[in-house]
Amino acid sequence: MFLPVKWLKEYVNLDVDTKVLADELTLSGSHVESIISLDRGIKKVVIGRIEKIRET
Repeated sequence: MFLPVKWLKEYVNLDVDTKVLADELTLSGSHVESIISLDRGIKKVVIGRIEKIRET
């Protein structure tokens, strides 16, 4: 089962590194198989949203 850390932070106040979180979850009895970082290698990304389109 995948567990996004962003989703988990909506329910629990987390202020630890992902690796530390994985270690603590393992110590609690939950099995952490892998950590997948989707933002690795992504730089200089600009996100925008079109709010209105006008005809001229």
